[in-house]
Amino acid sequence: MSPFVPLRQTVEVYTPTVTTNRFGDQIAGPGHWETHAVAGWAINSTQEETGDSALRTTERLLVYMDANHPAQPADLIRLPDNTTWEVQGHPQRFDNGPWWQPGLVTITCTKTEG
Repeated sequence: MSPFVPLRQTVEVYTPTVTTNRFGDQIAGPGHWETHAVAGWAINSTQEETGDSALRTTERLLVYMDANHPAQPADLIRLPDNTTWEVQGHPQRFDNGPWWQPGLVTITCTKTEG
């Protein structure tokens, strides 16, 4: 199914390969960047944490991607401004309704500085 919303923006998605170590455990290996068309993105919230010795800012990004090519939990997303975000959790799908199937998924990402 093609998305209801046009995909006019692009982001880069880094997908690590999966390799097996000497103990038989699956681990992330070197990956590659691919360009993906998206409907858009929004920085949804910012949380500032202060403590005894740190000033830390955590931002959350929502990316609206094609449901046929969603980013996965181990991936990274790089925006056109060259900021890199870590994908958090699995894609949120909203195609389950009987009347509305936008063909998009929401990818939640975070970035922490400080």
